[in-house]
Amino acid sequence: MAVTMGVQSSSWNLDDPCSSSANDNVNISCTFANDGVYHITELRLKDLLLPGKLPPELVNLTHLQKVDFTRNFLHGSLPATWSTMKYLNYM
Repeated sequence: MAVTMGVQSSSWNLDDPCSSSANDNVNISCTFANDGVYHITELRLKDLLLPGKLPPELVNLTHLQKVDFTRNFLHGSLPATWSTMKYLNYM
């Protein structure tokens, strides 16, 4: 997903993205669900000048409610698969 969006490098702990420290430009919010697992519910990648496309792989984050890619250079249309994201209510 990061490659699709043009992310060059990341300081995130990809084994546990819910452990990432928040800052104004990059934030991942997680919620502990009834199934006993943390789920990513919010993904903010703001002001990073990302040059890529919107990632269709985002549908794998089944509990995602909000995405914010403000002030990037992403191009292309919304991936058709995003229509299956039943909790997504903010872009």
